[in-house]
Amino acid sequence: MAPRMLAHFLHFHVYEINGISTALDEDLFEKGEQLLGASEFFANRPLQVYAVTEQLQQGKPTCAKGPFGNSNIREQLLPFDLSIFKSLHQVEISHCDAKHIRELVASKPTLAKMSVRFSATSMKEVLVPEASEFDEWEPEGTTLEGPVTAVISTRQALTTLDLNPNSISEMEESVKLIPKIEFLDLSHNGLLVVDNLQHLYNLMHLDLSYNKLSSLEGVHTKLGNIKTLNLAGNLLDSLSGLHKLYSLVNLDVSNNRIEQMEEVRSIGSLPYLEHVTLLKSPLSIIPDYQTKLLAQFGE
Repeated sequence: MAPRMLAHFLHFHVYEINGISTALDEDLFEKGEQLLGASEFFANRPLQVYAVTEQLQQGKPTCAKGPFGNSNIREQLLPFDLSIFKSLHQVEISHCDAKHIRELVASKPTLAKMSVRFSATSMKEVLVPEASEFDEWEPEGTTLEGPVTAVISTRQALTTLDLNPNSISEMEESVKLIPKIEFLDLSHNGLLVVDNLQHLYNLMHLDLSYNKLSSLEGVHTKLGNIKTLNLAGNLLDSLSGLHKLYSLVNLDVSNNRIEQMEEVRSIGSLPYLEHVTLLKSPLSIIPDYQTKLLAQFGE
């Protein structure tokens, strides 16, 4: 182990596993009780979690000798194990490769809120990483209709999932694994269609803004109990499909391609609708469009 001053001068506490672990130990020794007492959020860099994971896998430092050279560490590509956190209630993951996060499934019994940003190319990478090991899988509690190689446990505690922004292009059947979800943010992705959300009976708030949605046909069959729906920044030229969302209270369809006032008439009879946003839509250039818009809602 290098002398303390030399190790600090060489930035071991920033780049080297033992130095990172030591610095983290000292920080938690000084502030740990305060953080626990105040229930404050404690952020870990991927490199810190990686260092702890590596330390747990070796009995002592390797103490290899040789020139250090320049660091070639790419934090977002480092694998790390989250099973060391036994009672996670909330986790925020940013600028990591979701495929390199190990044992996120260990948090299923307790994790209530999860945010994954700039890290995923599919929902499956986040919700069911173990599925990559199996050809066919089904969530527990479902009726098995064909050959299945694995039954995956669901996330019964998870109520809030934020996957904004990522590079997700479809809503896969992996959403079956989050049956208790109430708030789902899939904004700023590459989604083309709304699919598979009929499995989320508790879903009330859905953000699909700034995707590539061009049609809402049949969306009422996927979003039975939705109250807040954000569809801003898509490619929609019609609101057809929203007229049967009878629980809808708040709707944002701004910055789309809606040109005809008649499109608004289709949602005018929704019984609980209170707020509609149509800013930056082609119909907003119609003279006195606000008055004409209100007329679509009758009395």
